[in-house]
Amino acid sequence: MTEKLNIDQLFILSDLHIEPEHNEKNETCFRNVLRHANSTSKKSAVVILGDLVDDGTKAAAWKALDKMLKPLKDAGIPIFAAPGNHDSGVLGMGFYKVGWNAYARRFFNQDRVFFGGELTGKLAEPWNSLQAIQLNQNFALAIMSSVPRDQAYFACGEIGSNQLFQLRKLLEFYASPKANSPFKQKIGLVLHHHIFNENPFEALVDAERLKRVINDYGHIVEFLAFGHKHVASLYRIAGVSKEKRIFDIPVYAEPKTPDAGWYHLINLGIFPHKIEIINWQGEDVWRKEVSENV
Repeated sequence: MTEKLNIDQLFILSDLHIEPEHNEKNETCFRNVLRHANSTSKKSAVVILGDLVDDGTKAAAWKALDKMLKPLKDAGIPIFAAPGNHDSGVLGMGFYKVGWNAYARRFFNQDRVFFGGELTGKLAEPWNSLQAIQLNQNFALAIMSSVPRDQAYFACGEIGSNQLFQLRKLLEFYASPKANSPFKQKIGLVLHHHIFNENPFEALVDAERLKRVINDYGHIVEFLAFGHKHVASLYRIAGVSKEKRIFDIPVYAEPKTPDAGWYHLINLGIFPHKIEIINWQGEDVWRKEVSENV
């Protein structure tokens, strides 16, 4: 039911907001990620947590993204992405499908597992389906869409009852004895919208429902990663086990340092997994912070 990728480490970025031109900062970031990935024998994958482009209705922005991702793809590095509100187009319902289709053509691979399709007998509407990818024998990644079809939400997000149901079924599967390997099976969850954002114009409207699902399966959910707010923080959900790591991940640093940023690196080749924050400025890359093993 899953792809066999044998991924050892994940590079996680978010909120690139790529424009049709003048993307020097993002270009530098991707060069650094590629050099970092090539500096080790570990098999890498890249995960981008939405808002890949600044306006999903502009074909030139998607073309600029393709140009930046090409060196990673040529190096054989898989790229996964959750959709963001900017990717679907923020100009109203009439433009929604333009941006969504541009995203889906690149990242909604129908060869992967779609729990929406599996449960209904056919592929569900992509904005309301959960993607599940087995990264290695002990770790899976679930990608959720938090972009609602109704643009009246503006920058708010919603996972929806269908995806929450799919997520619970997916976690039940991984928690079942038949899914267990000789090692512990873990899963990472990713989406675009910030689950602790209380701004009524940017919030994930069903965040509390998502938290309840995570609480029920805290023993196998290794992390939940999201973006949207362009800040770097580490959160915990009350009630889950103490090792739970929940974080939001921007690529951008402060505006006063336009040539610097950071990304997260999750080492899946050891157990328990290690999460690192990697800082970069220009072509220089160093560890800003190394978390304790989680």
